[in-house]
Amino acid sequence: MPSGLILQGDVAQLHTDNYVISGANCKISLWYFLDKDYDAPLRVLLEHNTRKNKYEELWKLNENGKAEWKQAEVDIKTQEHFTVIIETGVGTSYLYAMAIDDIEFKKCSPEHPPVECTSEEWMCEDKRKCIKVWAHCDGKYDCDDKSDEHMCPTQHGDCDFDEENWKDACEWQSKDTMQFEWSRAKEARNNETGPPRNHNPREDGHFLYIDSSQHFEGERAGVSTPVFKASNGKCHLRFWYYMKGSQSMGKLEVLSEGENGQIFPVFVQRGPQKPEWLYAHALVGNNQPYRVTFVGTRGGDDKTDIAIDEVKFTHGCEEGGDPVVPTGPTVYCTKDQFRCKSGLQCIPKAWKCDCAYDCKDGSDEVGCDNDCVETKPPKEITTPVPTINPTVIPQKHCPDGQKLCNDGKTCIPGLLLCDGVKDCPDGSDETQGCHNAKLCTGKFYFCMDRIFPPCVAREKLCNGINDCSDGSDESICNKCPPNFCLNGGNCSVVNKVPVCKCKNEYSQNRCAALKIKPDLEDKSNVEPAGVSWIIGVVVGTVLLIAIMFIIWYKRNTNAERARLPHAVDNPVYGLNLDTLTFGELNSHMPVRNEDNAGATAIENPLYAFKSEIK
Repeated sequence: MPSGLILQGDVAQLHTDNYVISGANCKISLWYFLDKDYDAPLRVLLEHNTRKNKYEELWKLNENGKAEWKQAEVDIKTQEHFTVIIETGVGTSYLYAMAIDDIEFKKCSPEHPPVECTSEEWMCEDKRKCIKVWAHCDGKYDCDDKSDEHMCPTQHGDCDFDEENWKDACEWQSKDTMQFEWSRAKEARNNETGPPRNHNPREDGHFLYIDSSQHFEGERAGVSTPVFKASNGKCHLRFWYYMKGSQSMGKLEVLSEGENGQIFPVFVQRGPQKPEWLYAHALVGNNQPYRVTFVGTRGGDDKTDIAIDEVKFTHGCEEGGDPVVPTGPTVYCTKDQFRCKSGLQCIPKAWKCDCAYDCKDGSDEVGCDNDCVETKPPKEITTPVPTINPTVIPQKHCPDGQKLCNDGKTCIPGLLLCDGVKDCPDGSDETQGCHNAKLCTGKFYFCMDRIFPPCVAREKLCNGINDCSDGSDESICNKCPPNFCLNGGNCSVVNKVPVCKCKNEYSQNRCAALKIKPDLEDKSNVEPAGVSWIIGVVVGTVLLIAIMFIIWYKRNTNAERARLPHAVDNPVYGLNLDTLTFGELNSHMPVRNEDNAGATAIENPLYAFKSEIK
């Protein structure tokens, strides 16, 4: 900085980007050059972006030393939401200058000392927290990094009731000794009782419930798991239940039913509860092979439905037996270390099988191929085995819920990832980690999450809770971002969520895709078949009506004729009247009146007289 261009007392500052966190060994290195008579200070400051006292001086140089390049390393250590500032100014003379070069961050990657977990606990992948064994894969997040619900294997007895043939799939069975069975559904019968949907917030599914509208008060329904081995203090049950309804709500029981008749309850809940899915955990077991049975009792009216969902068991349920005796805290060893069998000691890998018992339990010399002529004394670890941290320059920090594009400069809302629209200048928001985005359809949205499926329900957006691990479901709320709706679509905010109204020919969340129209060539092949089918139905219907009318007409005509006992006979019907002559009428001949003539008969006086035809 040449001092001749500015005035005494002026200050120059060089600011880094804003960073969210740094590791415990973080430091900044720089090289500086000062003229020997340069009398202005050179400082390194830390700006705390979230504190009232924003500025902290980390290092200051104010000397008249030798005019040469020198290096300075300044400790930053663990910080959150900070900026580093390098500052200098103009002293009393304008004939001198100073320079800085080769600024570098060292060992700044955030790191956390590993926590210690007991044998009854499970360590989160970020090594920052221990959770109970039964909290691992129980359908709710207990680790901050959500690793406890990642890649969870199905255990013996687990059931989420989503399969149509769930009894066979889960190996469950109904209790024949009870009055009715549990039913399977996707939603409640009405708004007064039962859950609106299944428990899993990431995909639609089913649940079991007792239908209180079909049964009487006090009647029970039961359903049982497959058989578990006898165990004591080793099997943990986790499930979700829903008991919304009237004050006369019945009872939900969970029983351990031994095969030889030993039965006892492990969970009981009575009366109406909060209108939400509630979590339950119970330690189950029996001194004989057993099943776990869920029993629902119908309450006092038809608003007492009880529902259960996502029943899960721990690995110890299938194993059976007694629990492992709890040990003290286990230690986390690095990849360059060997963990002793006790779990309480780490030694360098080079010390394994070196004929010296360095582990207190001697496990480092077990299973070795070498023959030890003599046993060496154990070595002492005087200093911790160093862990090599790569030199990392902190990346630009994006606000919560936003993602950094590959250009290292642009931040975009996380909800725009993998939505079919390139929002990053380099298009990286549509290329990385998007292979599972197509799983989120209908009323679900994609979030860059490690949970499967990586989807969040529409009603979970902008609810003030980070349902996605990265908070992307809260990244666009109460506003319509620029260029959110494409191809002339109109954006409006509905329940805090931006919603696009697309033109007729466009679709999808952001009006990015043309609606699929059938090809004209395909129509020519499809339409005739469709028209022929319709014509065939119409013609067949008309013929059927005609046949029925003819049958009806004939029946009515025959009935009418049956009511006339005699027909009318005309003796001259069909004769040629021009050539017809009559004989002489005998006026003395009496008119015949036969007794058996019907009332409807007509006598013809010409009957039986001969006619002559010339």
